[in-house]
Amino acid sequence: MLKRQDDGLHDQLSRAEGQLKRLSPHAILMLHSYVERNLGDPSLAVTVQDAIIKLLRCLCAVCSIETESHTPEGLLNGARKLLRDPHNFATKLCNMPRVSSEEALGLVPFLLSNLQYKRVKEKEVNACYEALHTWLSAFHFFSAVADDVTHTVHELERQENLLRRLNGQPEEIVRGRTAPPLPTSTGPERASFSTGFTPGSFNS
Repeated sequence: MLKRQDDGLHDQLSRAEGQLKRLSPHAILMLHSYVERNLGDPSLAVTVQDAIIKLLRCLCAVCSIETESHTPEGLLNGARKLLRDPHNFATKLCNMPRVSSEEALGLVPFLLSNLQYKRVKEKEVNACYEALHTWLSAFHFFSAVADDVTHTVHELERQENLLRRLNGQPEEIVRGRTAPPLPTSTGPERASFSTGFTPGSFNS
């Protein structure tokens, strides 16, 4: 059952990645321009809706980008690093290593906050928000369950070794077997959100 759930979440993540990759570089540039224009002006920064603020903070956290402080200026600096490569933005996000289930909990306040996103006049910004929110949600749920799958495989291996010992069979046949690779394109797990940039992340 857990494996079926993992497969379903992987399919959901794959669909979200497809939606993300359909965003054009122009759409990312428009999002960058919107963020720059609004967060860069103190009089406009206070009007930026919480849905966008929290989306950017979550993306920066997943991508190990320090936002320095909880100020518009700190978030703007993080967003500049996040969006500085519009041509490879979607690909880099899709290649991000999954996070641990504990780290995935850090996304819950945003994903479950039920913040209402109010569409803005720039249609590209709306498309970006929808695609990025969908990807974050899929990324969160896949990361949360992936740890459980790995733990279950290791527990089954332990029990199989125990059964072999009880039956007088050599344990070496299964000893050292690793958990099968999780169905993901995201690579190995990172240590934490705050460990800095990782190879293939937004530092390149």
